[in-house]
Amino acid sequence: MSTSSHNSLGVGYISPSAIVSSTAQVHQGAWVGEAVEVGAGASIGPGSVVGFGNGRNAGTTRIGDKAYVGPGVHIEAGVVIGAECRLEAGSFLGAGALLGVGTRVGPHCILMGCCRIDDDVHLYAEVHVCEFAELKAHARLMPGVKLLNDPCPPTNLKLEGPVVGKCAVIGVNSIIWSGVHVGDHAVVASTSVVKNNVPDYMLVRGSPARPICDTRRIQMKLDGRWVYPYPWVRHFIEGEEITMPWGSPDKSSAP
Repeated sequence: MSTSSHNSLGVGYISPSAIVSSTAQVHQGAWVGEAVEVGAGASIGPGSVVGFGNGRNAGTTRIGDKAYVGPGVHIEAGVVIGAECRLEAGSFLGAGALLGVGTRVGPHCILMGCCRIDDDVHLYAEVHVCEFAELKAHARLMPGVKLLNDPCPPTNLKLEGPVVGKCAVIGVNSIIWSGVHVGDHAVVASTSVVKNNVPDYMLVRGSPARPICDTRRIQMKLDGRWVYPYPWVRHFIEGEEITMPWGSPDKSSAP
């Protein structure tokens, strides 16, 4: 085990069996437990707890290179956090959760055990991700979103997490029900309750949520002109003309 000798903020408790890079920072008041690996350039914030709690047999807890763990974050045993992830203050990650590279977790989020989150997923404030949920790359979950895994809560008899497709957007305070599959590039409007599968490129809205239109046909006015905001990933493509629709409902050129 080694710790950063130039950390002016002090070093928290580190278990003798933990492996901590010499370039990582473990801030005062943080706790790093057994079977924990902290990568180069990672930062463990004050009051955070890493590798304790449930999941005694869950395996090694890994914090990737240049990952940021904010103040008061609780990470149970067996959690794997990819490089350059960012976990904001007060969040909780249950045993066996897996986060891909560059994922962002906002303040006061709850990620239950055995959920899988791919690369570059963004969870905003107070998002609840249930056990066995799966979030595909580049998905965006707005504040207050809840993912459920029990069809008749609280029976705990047949837990099946929802799947959120790549580049999908789940609006503020929406609820995604057990076993539901939200398609790639789909959009769930704010405060919706989704109990049925959502096709790729579909906007749904309401409680229960119903199909509204193909997301590639949604328009909004921006600086005096009408543009097509979805799929939102097109805004990162150099030279892409957003005043024209993307592909067609039948055949899309989206990634």
